[in-house]
Amino acid sequence: SLGIFNPDRESDMLVLSVLDNGVGVREDDKQNLFKLFGCLKTTRKMNTRGVGLGLVISKMITEEFGGQVRLFSLAKVGSIFQSSFKLLEPEAMPPRAAPGPEASSALGPAGEGVDYLAKIQ
Repeated sequence: SLGIFNPDRESDMLVLSVLDNGVGVREDDKQNLFKLFGCLKTTRKMNTRGVGLGLVISKMITEEFGGQVRLFSLAKVGSIFQSSFKLLEPEAMPPRAAPGPEASSALGPAGEGVDYLAKIQ
């Protein structure tokens, strides 16, 4: 599951959390998880090729935007992966074009009730 939240409304951070209820990550495997073509002891026993590129790419993108990736995991229980980003102030965001009369969304006609909450820096 994916959660997007600002843990403290006064904070200037946005946190994206992904809950993985798989096998979890052992403490001695955590350093290999974000390596290109990393292989964990757990995955070797399961005859899989490795952890893939998704976590490596996610970490690279997060860090490129000045963010940080964190991992909370318990072996045989699951993991939570978090990417946190510093938010820009609303006045620092580029102006948005007004929607045309034909525009509508699930949140209301012509963008009513739809606005930027924040922008990732």
